[in-house]
Amino acid sequence: MRYSHRFFLYAPVCAVLLLAAAASAYWFSAYHRFTTKLARLNGHDVVPGIRLSYTKAETGGFPFRLDAVLSDVRLQIQTDHGPLSWRSQHFALHSLDYGDMHILLEAAGRQSLSWYGKTGTRHAVAFTPGLLRASVLGDRSTVRRVDVELYDASTPLLRVVHAEFHLRKDPTRNGLDVVAMADRLELGAKDASTPADQIAQLRVAGLITPATSWHGLLSGKASWQQAATLFRAADGRFEIDHLKLAWHTVDARGAGVLSLDAAARPQGVLKFSVQGQPGAVGGKAAGLLAALHAAGPAAAHHAVNIAFKNGVSYVNASPVGLIAPLF
Repeated sequence: MRYSHRFFLYAPVCAVLLLAAAASAYWFSAYHRFTTKLARLNGHDVVPGIRLSYTKAETGGFPFRLDAVLSDVRLQIQTDHGPLSWRSQHFALHSLDYGDMHILLEAAGRQSLSWYGKTGTRHAVAFTPGLLRASVLGDRSTVRRVDVELYDASTPLLRVVHAEFHLRKDPTRNGLDVVAMADRLELGAKDASTPADQIAQLRVAGLITPATSWHGLLSGKASWQQAATLFRAADGRFEIDHLKLAWHTVDARGAGVLSLDAAARPQGVLKFSVQGQPGAVGGKAAGLLAALHAAGPAAAHHAVNIAFKNGVSYVNASPVGLIAPLF
């Protein structure tokens, strides 16, 4: 056999082996950076004001992914009243080792939330979800889309059968598109809820402007308080294009614009069209939910306005509750 024939025989094999070696070298390099950064973040801030800690990490994912399964994960978010903490029994992170940011997150086992009220009182709830997962998309420096999905979570205060949250940088405007939805929200313990305590559907869709106020948070360089302060200083708005609440015998659909006043309290007006029969609101429903339910007469498509001003919420000019500052 001539050498030229041998070249055409072995060259493709050598090329494949070289590509495999290069891909392996690239993965091990990315894996080293990934594990080093993960270890460095343990017990420290992921972004300013949000601290991550865990007790154990198992990593892998060769040859195309970077995987980490963390045990006893705790995220602690600093607030003006004290830390808000989320603890997860198990937490998995999956990321591509090439291209732009594409991260999948999954939480399993027992989850717990704790926070402090204005008076310093600590509150806590625990639940074990059927499914809790999220995805984060972006370039190497900035998050551009976040999607969260939750199925079957129960606490003494609330039961959620299905909920979703979606946020993305609008490609055509200086804003963040927001969509939130939930199906079958039960207020209070399952055995104590009445049909009137069950919200069949919740839908919210709108635009937060300007998006530039939140760039520091999405790029991991600013805390959420700093981003919210910039948002308020820039006369930021949450333009709600679609809001739907359906529960018991009432269906309410609305839209409006909300912003923050000088004390970081919501202000603005939401205009609803309410259809259905007034009556029993349920033992757990209260505040705006009860007032909105009671405001809907037997006539279809009755107009109801909910307003927030100077820390007070109103339904058709009647005060129904107080609104605390968001931060």
